This record gives sequence, C-alpha cells and structure tokens, in this order.
Amino acid sequence: MRIAFIGWLGALAWCGLLADASAATAGVAVPAQQTVRIAMYGDSTMLGTTRESGAYTVTPRNAVSQLGAMLKAAGYKVELSNHGMNMIITDDLLDGTHGVPRAWIAEMKSSRADIVVINTGLNDAALARTGWDDIAHVKTRWTQLVKMAIARGKTVFVETPNPCADGTTDAIVARIADAQAAIVKENPGTHLIDQYHEIRRGMPTWAAHLPDGIHPDDTLYTFKAAVEARALIPVLPPL
Repeated sequence: MRIAFIGWLGALAWCGLLADASAATAGVAVPAQQTVRIAMYGDSTMLGTTRESGAYTVTPRNAVSQLGAMLKAAGYKVELSNHGMNMIITDDLLDGTHGVPRAWIAEMKSSRADIVVINTGLNDAALARTGWDDIAHVKTRWTQLVKMAIARGKTVFVETPNPCADGTTDAIVARIADAQAAIVKENPGTHLIDQYHEIRRGMPTWAAHLPDGIHPDDTLYTFKAAVEARALIPVLPPL
C-alpha cells in the first residue's frame, strides 16, 4: 500500500505537489510508535460540501477522509477528525457562534489533538463581496486562532482557501490567503498549507471542478488532500 501511495503522489508531480518538502520542519513531539492526532477545522470546504445533481451534499471523498487514507497507506499512524462546518467565518470559529459548539480557547483546552489544521476565509470573502472588507480584522482574528492553539501545545497549520470562480470574490480570497501566509511568517513554528496558490499553479482546469463556483468536486478534493499530505508529512514521526 505504501508503494502504491507514493506512486500515486508521483503521478501528481507535474502539478508541483512534491517540490521542496521542508526537511528542516520541526516534527510533532510524539514517539514514533504513537498515533498522531490531527484535528481539521474550517468551513464547508473542510467538511466536504459539494454540489451534485443540483443539490448540496457532503461527499465521502472529502479532503479530510482522503488525507487520512493517504497517510495511513503510506504507513503513518494518524487519527484524523473533521470539524468542518457549513457557512462559518473566522469569527464564528474563534467565538463559538453560528453553530460552532464552543469558543476556540475552550476547544483548544479540551482538544487532545497533536496537530491542528485551520481553514476559513471563503465565507469571509463572501461577506466582503457584499460590502464588508476588512482584511486587517480577518488577520487579527486569525492570529488569535493561531496563538491560542500554540499556547495549548498544538502544532498549527494555516490552510488557505481554494480559489473561487467569481473574479471579484476570488480577488478578496487572494488577499486573505496572503494575510494568512503572513501570519505563518510572523509566528515561528506555524506551518502553511497554501491551497489557493497550489491549486492555481497545479490544476489549470480548477474552475471546472467547482460545481457551484465555490465548493470542490471529488477531483479537486483529492488534489487538496494531496497538498495537505505534502505539507504534513515532514512534521510526522519518521517511518
């Protein structure tokens, strides 16, 4: 299975997914034989929402499920949990609003995860599309998410949103992705999963894989899972 997984990733090398995995990245501080717990937080694109046959559904081939399968097939001992929620913005994740079960600080205090992956921004951009445009606010709130998780001993990955088909909204998503990348540079030990630019560089037909212009189909979720695997593997205990 490990050979099959590596061969499959090799087939995606054309899109740049295997370029320059950071050998200097600090690893998760757990024994090699211990299972690494990875908690994935975010909006509907983390949950795995897609539009199929005119209706919205959560695909079983969402990025989180495929990421877990990829890592396990490669031989890594991981346990993934998907905390994605439809329609949330960064404020909701931080404050525990819009259906989010608890405020972020309480979530981090109770979480047993070793690694936390956070992905919001698309719904923030949608708000900006209707007139609200405060990237500084988004960056401030994102910085709070990162610092609270670090304070609870988590290895933190900031994941940028996927592009979207509407050009006006996508321009705002690009600004949010740049702000998120800046947060990673400003917080040593934090890591970036840059879906926005990886998708644009590595999948020329990406827009065709957004059935409603926002949510990926299974093909794009597979691509996103491979991007996540490439970022996560360097911090996992070596095989």
